[in-house]
Amino acid sequence: MDINTAARILSESASKLSQRLSKLNPSHIQTEVMNNTCLYLLKQKKENPFYHKEKEDTALFFAAATQLFPKDFDKKTAERLLMGLHLNLEFEGMWDFLRIYFYEKHGEKIDDVYTISHKFYATEHKRFEFGKLIADERMDVERIVIINFIGSNREEAIVSIEPNLSAKKAYKLSCKNEKYTYKGYDPDYLFHIDLDFFGEVERFAIELPHRSLIIEYFE
Repeated sequence: MDINTAARILSESASKLSQRLSKLNPSHIQTEVMNNTCLYLLKQKKENPFYHKEKEDTALFFAAATQLFPKDFDKKTAERLLMGLHLNLEFEGMWDFLRIYFYEKHGEKIDDVYTISHKFYATEHKRFEFGKLIADERMDVERIVIINFIGSNREEAIVSIEPNLSAKKAYKLSCKNEKYTYKGYDPDYLFHIDLDFFGEVERFAIELPHRSLIIEYFE
């Protein structure tokens, strides 16, 4: 890897994204740099278990970004995002996140794993504690629930709720009559997802067993 290779990867990726979006803003550019850097590093680790140049190659990607996009990715931005990059690499579901990102934003597959994405806008929720309804109300801020199923039999899922729950990866615990329960790799979470006849999300709820709390979201 050298800075010219890093610059070529970033330039080509941003160019493809710009063909899908009318205009790229600083957030788009920073996300592109972060995700392309993560993708490159994770690919190297998959191909070579002894790969150990994460620090050097990250520096090359960030240096290339400051040259290509000086207004949107300056040195201060690079310093701020560096910690986030390390956290992303440690995230259990990062490869799955990148699979979804590059397919949705670029139309590119980074592997052959099947995924399908569901999104709905929740305006109401019910809260149950110890099996008792304690709140049934409209939310002041709309929540965007995003569910990405992984595998042809929905063996895993990545769930996020914008703006208050970061992406959580989970594995299928049970399924009966299209009613799925997933247990998070973060063991604090269970996710209950019911699908209708057409495979669309009919019911979604988060359970925190250690608090005997269930939150059910509605459009």
